[in-house]
Amino acid sequence: MFLKLRRFFKKEESSEQKKWNKLWELYGNGELNDPIFYLCDYDSCINGEGHLCFFENNEDCLSKYSEELKKVIPDELYKNFDRALRAFERKIDEEKICSDADAYFYEHEADIIKKIQSYANTLDF
Repeated sequence: MFLKLRRFFKKEESSEQKKWNKLWELYGNGELNDPIFYLCDYDSCINGEGHLCFFENNEDCLSKYSEELKKVIPDELYKNFDRALRAFERKIDEEKICSDADAYFYEHEADIIKKIQSYANTLDF
């Protein structure tokens, strides 16, 4: 009986879902070498810790993040990132501005997810 129920409730993953999972597996293994790595890392880190902690934990490579994210995220999201980064670097109202940047990020995260999904859909395996 259990096996019949398990088969009934088990859903096959779509090709899109498999590619999404593969992308995050590649990211987790450090196998992404282009701007999509930075976008995945940014998305993952902001969801985990917010802009302020993200900046503190990546201080030595923030210029690289800025450069790579500018290539792949919509302008308004990049401006949000850049505004928070400048506040962090100048130590002026950084907590408030980073908190505001977090809120804006969460409101527009769907745009980032679309970019990541679009890239994932190009994967072959």
